[in-house]
Amino acid sequence: MLPYIAVPNLAVAVYGKVAALQYGVGPPAFCTLKIQLLKHQTVEELDAEDEHEVTRRTIQVQYHDCDGVPDFVVLYSRYRASLRQSLRIGDQVNVLFDEDQAHPAEIVGFRDIKPTSRQTNVSKQLARNPWRSIEVAWEEDGAERTHELVSPWELLHDCSEEHAELPPSLTRELLGAVNALRSNSEFVWFVHNVDFINDYPDYLLNVAYPMCLDTVRARLQSGFYRHVGAVAFDIRLIQENAEIFNDPGTLVPLAAQSLVTQFQQLTSRDSESDSQVPRKRKPTAPTTRRRTRRRRMDAGGSDIEESSSSPPTAESDDEDEDFDDDDDLYA
Repeated sequence: MLPYIAVPNLAVAVYGKVAALQYGVGPPAFCTLKIQLLKHQTVEELDAEDEHEVTRRTIQVQYHDCDGVPDFVVLYSRYRASLRQSLRIGDQVNVLFDEDQAHPAEIVGFRDIKPTSRQTNVSKQLARNPWRSIEVAWEEDGAERTHELVSPWELLHDCSEEHAELPPSLTRELLGAVNALRSNSEFVWFVHNVDFINDYPDYLLNVAYPMCLDTVRARLQSGFYRHVGAVAFDIRLIQENAEIFNDPGTLVPLAAQSLVTQFQQLTSRDSESDSQVPRKRKPTAPTTRRRTRRRRMDAGGSDIEESSSSPPTAESDDEDEDFDDDDDLYA
């Protein structure tokens, strides 16, 4: 579901802050973003601000990963850097397609822009309506030239200077906390991802986004996280998944609760991290009613079978809906 259906008068590009996100099972698995709109809605105004003021107005974007569909929720630093490019017909560029694979291509035109337009006019018009505004052509495997419309942020560019990341000292602290959790025998359930292919084939029918400590550690090591709250979100996601797939009060969800508590104690960042720890979410159910057989654990850790019924998804625009928090700006 795109917000333009619910709010038809939205501008071509909308700027906001991710206030919450929620995963749903599907099929296909999907994500719901709750975006709090910024007060200023032009690139010029945003560039002039040190801190971006948000409003109480929110929109929701519900989507799932589809092959061949361009990114339409874009990190603002990437979006802004893409509009700073000076592009001309005949430029050789690298275009990002599926799975972040870059393909060499040539700019052969711009949508709704005359080939004789001056360079400054081209840049301004691209900024007004950048969605699929650049026509590129490339050759593949000796076939005829292929043409496609792409957006500026699908062209490779260097936005490293504007890419927020955790300070090295904080990254080391968080890695130490995650490694301590990994070495704790109480949390052996959460070190690796659940083997949903061989051991729990129905796991993905109930859990939309698997998460484990190995994944959190790998993300910290690769510089994936931009904020402490994002690390806390993934730790809380481990707990949520355990509660979805196991009976209340049994061994695994109790251990998951302890995992979150110990993570907070190990990081000990009351002024920064604790205020950003995601609130517990209500799990999003599949969009169609379906009965599944879940393989669960009893209080002693043994497998048991239980039948459950998943209700249909209900959407809400309530400001107080129980989502998880993030604080990245998006366009």
